[in-house]
Amino acid sequence: ADLLHNSSEGDQSLSELLLRAAKKAKNVSAFSSAAFYASNGIKRLPGLWQDDVDLAVQLHSIAAEAERCLGNLDTAKAFCNTIIDQEHIGIFQKIGAHQVMIDILTHNDEFLVSLDYSLCWMCSKQSVATFQGVGLGKALAAISAIARAKSDAFIPRAEALDGLKIMSDPKKKYAMEVMVSATHSAFFSGNPILMLSILTRRIWWTVKHGFHASSAPACATMAGLYIHALGDWKRGRRMANLTFQLMAKGKSLGMTSGEPSARCRLSTFVSPWISPARSCLSFMTESYKMAMRQGDLDNAFKTITVYIFLQLFSGKDLRAIEEDCRRYTPPMVTTKHGKWGIMINLAFQAVLNLLGKSENTTVLTGAAMGEEDFLSIETDVFQRLQNLKLMKRYLCAVFGEYERGAENSLKHGREWSSAFPGFFVTGCDAFHQAICFYGAARNVQQKQRRACNVDPSRFFNNSDMKKKLRTYKCQAQKLHGQIETWASKGGSPNHQHHVRILEAERAALAYSNVTSAKVTDEVCKLYHQAIVDSARGGYMSHAALAEERFADYLFFSAHDEQEALFHLQNAIRRYSEWGAEAKAELLKQKFLNWSNGTQIS
Repeated sequence: ADLLHNSSEGDQSLSELLLRAAKKAKNVSAFSSAAFYASNGIKRLPGLWQDDVDLAVQLHSIAAEAERCLGNLDTAKAFCNTIIDQEHIGIFQKIGAHQVMIDILTHNDEFLVSLDYSLCWMCSKQSVATFQGVGLGKALAAISAIARAKSDAFIPRAEALDGLKIMSDPKKKYAMEVMVSATHSAFFSGNPILMLSILTRRIWWTVKHGFHASSAPACATMAGLYIHALGDWKRGRRMANLTFQLMAKGKSLGMTSGEPSARCRLSTFVSPWISPARSCLSFMTESYKMAMRQGDLDNAFKTITVYIFLQLFSGKDLRAIEEDCRRYTPPMVTTKHGKWGIMINLAFQAVLNLLGKSENTTVLTGAAMGEEDFLSIETDVFQRLQNLKLMKRYLCAVFGEYERGAENSLKHGREWSSAFPGFFVTGCDAFHQAICFYGAARNVQQKQRRACNVDPSRFFNNSDMKKKLRTYKCQAQKLHGQIETWASKGGSPNHQHHVRILEAERAALAYSNVTSAKVTDEVCKLYHQAIVDSARGGYMSHAALAEERFADYLFFSAHDEQEALFHLQNAIRRYSEWGAEAKAELLKQKFLNWSNGTQIS
């Protein structure tokens, strides 16, 4: 093809050769070459649509898909529209173009438009025979879908998957691909019932019609829905196990193209909720490498972004995270997947703040990014704003700016969980918010106690302060209860130590004005258990946080200065081991203030 493409003659055999070259290039993720060969094949025959319709459809479809992967969305749309505008070809031949159009809409965050496009096309008269009842429409039988999902009979038995063969019906295969796009659009447009209905059909089709590249991702997504939408952790775990079985089945059938997508979904919505962070991190690095080998860059970069965030929020070594940020960001920029690089830079700047390599603490401006530049980018505006607010809440919790974090949480805390349901960061953010609320409530009490310096009960004569304290306590208890549910009902291993820390915080707040030895001993036991559980699980930052909060209780409530200084020293050591030198320096100053008898909160 390379030798002959400079020929000026229009030759159908040359176009066929260029099609073969384009297919081969696409299969190895050489999308630039695929687009080049396909577009040249199209140029060779001006009358291609009259001479060989099938050849024309294939060349235009590959050109559209390759240009979409390269980020040239307008060019991809032009190729798609050329196919769709051909009135003399059937709907079956247009499926690939419709699939690319849906993906383009989703890529542009036009989720509702993408969803409408998917449903309208699936429900069209032309496609009804292809989908045989997949048409979902607006009058969706939501109750039936939920009842079916909650039935044990819905979850395929392991032995039913052992005999699966590859799905061979081309119409069923293309229908599955359109349902994949519709699932994505339903998720991002906030329609979990519609998403549930499409997923049940995809899984049912897998059992009935055979294994498809999207079979394992469908099970992985359904596992997340069981846990987060239906609150059924038991069935969620079963569906996660079926996902692993389907991935193994795909390997035995020589079809692993869907495995990176399935792994990405498990990494984001399932594994961090049911498995220890340590095992999740190793699973994510394996998933990233597999996706890169297959050329599935989108799932590769999604997975590694989740990996960076999980490392940070589970308290892994900050110096190692800094190295990872520097390693993984450049490939995202060079391959036009910069939106994931932007998200990693958000975590990167937080890491630099903690390491002491930035002048700022809770302001995310420095070597990795600037807040104004971060918010000035026109795409994904809402998502980036929510991620920025989330990271600020995290830094407020770590740097002890509890009241600022509490006010951030009151204004924006619920927006994150509503916009990104099931994302593992939701659980981490709930903990950070709870810490800010408990810390802010204790700060309010301490400020009033120092101000009156006579009787803490005088605090309640101030209606504004009373209202603020009540609000902080109420929000802290709500979040605390939610995390307890995740830890008990779901058995989430990454929330067990969160519960221990929050139990100690709740007791310290409730008994902040009580100095009896019995009460103090009870609070001390809770903090000791929280420190031990956090350290034993490898959550370095949370062990340091528990030590710091314990020291604060001992100094201001129990009035045990020597023990407070001891635990403050432990907190400094643990923060330094984690790599958070900026935080350690702040605590060293606090240590000097306490040693000199200056009570600075």
